Amino acid sequence: ESLMVSCNIYYFTLGQRLGNALVSLVRYLGATILPTGLSISYAHPGTWPATALLGAGLLLAGITLVVLRALPTRPWLAVGWLWYVGMLIPVIGVIQVGEQAMADRYTYLPSIGLFAIAAWGIPELVPEFRFRSHALVLGALAVLAGFGVQTRAQVQYWRNSNALWQRAHTVDPLDPLALEVLGVLAEEQNRHAEALDLYRRALEIDPRRQNSQYNLGNLLLWYGRSAEALGPLREAVRIRPDFAVAHEALGHAYR
Repeated sequence: ESLMVSCNIYYFTLGQRLGNALVSLVRYLGATILPTGLSISYAHPGTWPATALLGAGLLLAGITLVVLRALPTRPWLAVGWLWYVGMLIPVIGVIQVGEQAMADRYTYLPSIGLFAIAAWGIPELVPEFRFRSHALVLGALAVLAGFGVQTRAQVQYWRNSNALWQRAHTVDPLDPLALEVLGVLAEEQNRHAEALDLYRRALEIDPRRQNSQYNLGNLLLWYGRSAEALGPLREAVRIRPDFAVAHEALGHAYR
């Protein structure tokens, strides 16, 4: 029987998508400046707390106001900031693609704007002195070395699927997708009891995951616990009526 992972069907309201976009603009900014806690998966909270929305809105409005007021004397601030915001708009999640709240890959082009601000802004902050150019070069090398160390550490998480998704679970223990994928990996490696536990934990966090429901029911069916498998398999086809393999597994359980 085939295992199912990802491609769960979620529909967030326009308000939820706009709220997440607002918060994500700030989260992407923070992750670019201080790239820690990175993950392949960032769970969508559905609705962000009002305090998070208000804080993100005020911060973004404040930055925008500052760069626009500085436009006559420091145009690179507005260019960099508007580049960052403008390049993120198409991929910020207002038009929903997948279940994630955000994804690091979407920052590749937008972050150019932030680095443009750094390239023009940092030299302006350093006053003139004899070895100023040398100090700037050494400072840049130190920053690059720091990012290099962080990159080396981050690359280690991508050595295989287990390491990658275990990292996602470490970053966010309540991310149901990470638990679901770890369950699939455990099942593929014949760690069936562990897989059962992981599917159940994913469903405790989010019972809407039709793939976790299917995988749990299918594994229970493999164990011969067909009566116990009926519940999750029925739920899988209730959530997604066109889930063909779940219908088939449900038929096996009834038989």
